[in-house]
Amino acid sequence: GYPVVSVALRSGTNKDVEDYLQTHHYQFTTVNDPQGKIADQWQVNVTPTIIILNKGKMDYNPKHEINTHEPILVTINN
Repeated sequence: GYPVVSVALRSGTNKDVEDYLQTHHYQFTTVNDPQGKIADQWQVNVTPTIIILNKGKMDYNPKHEINTHEPILVTINN
C-alpha cells in the first residue's frame, strides 16, 4: 500500500482532531490545518480533495487536473 496523510482542514484544535481520530479508531497520520493555510497553499476549496504526491511534488489533483511538478512546501506556525 501507499502511505496516507490526512489534512484536517479547519477542524478545531489539535486535541479536537486527536479525540475525533481516537473515537473513530483512525490510525493514519493527520496534520491539523486549523486556519486553512495548507488548503490555501494547495488551492483546495472543497473537501474531501485527493492530492497525489510523487517524490515530494504534486502529481495529480482531480479538481485542477494539474501536473505541476512544483515542489510542495508545507509550513505551519501555530
